[in-house]
Amino acid sequence: MSSTAEDFESPISFEVASDSKDKQVLYIAKRMREIMTIGLGMTLDESTENTPERVARMWVNELFMGLDEDNYPDVSLFDNPNKKNPEMIFTKVDFTSICEHHLLPFRGEAYIAYIPKEYVVGLSKIPRIVNFFAARPQMQERLTRQISDSLAEKLETEDVAILIKASHDCMSCRGVEAKNSYAVTGVFLGEFLENKDLKQTFYQQTYSN
Repeated sequence: MSSTAEDFESPISFEVASDSKDKQVLYIAKRMREIMTIGLGMTLDESTENTPERVARMWVNELFMGLDEDNYPDVSLFDNPNKKNPEMIFTKVDFTSICEHHLLPFRGEAYIAYIPKEYVVGLSKIPRIVNFFAARPQMQERLTRQISDSLAEKLETEDVAILIKASHDCMSCRGVEAKNSYAVTGVFLGEFLENKDLKQTFYQQTYSN
C-alpha cells in the first residue's frame, strides 16, 4: 500500500512532470504563442492575447495534472465488515481524458467492480484514481490497465474487473468522422477472470447502468 504513480506502467518522465509548475506554465505558454503566431499565422488580439497562458495553465493544473505523481490520490482504506461473506462492490465513473495521438478528448464511463478481502475503499476514492490516470495524454487500453492494477494493489485483492466505454473526438471530429462510434476495453483479474457467473453478474450491472 506504499505505491506511487511511478509503479504503474506509463511512458512518462515524472522528474520533468514534477518540475516547478510556474516554470512549466512559462515554458508551454512561450511555445504555444509561437505555434499560434508563427506556426498558424494568427494575429493575437484582445480575445486571444492571453490564450497561450490559459492553455498552459489548463494543461499543467487541470487536463494533465496526472503527469505529476504528487497528485496521486491518498486512498484511505477501511476494514471490510463482511469478510466472511464478501460481495462484489460495483461503481460507475464518468471521466474525460486526452488521446495522446492527437491531443483531443475522449470521454466515457468506467465500470469498476472488486471483491474485497481485508479492506474496502471509500466510494469517492475510486473516481479520484480514475481521474488521476485520465488526466494525462493517454491511451484507453493503458488507462484501463492502470486503473485495474492500482485498485488491485491498493485493496490487496486480485479480484478486480473494469470495463471502459468511451467515444474519441479524434474519430468523430476528424479522419473518418465516425460520429456515433465508441471503443470498449476491459481487464478482468482473479475471480472475474475465472468465474463465469461472476463475470456475467458484472456485465449485467454494467449494461443496466
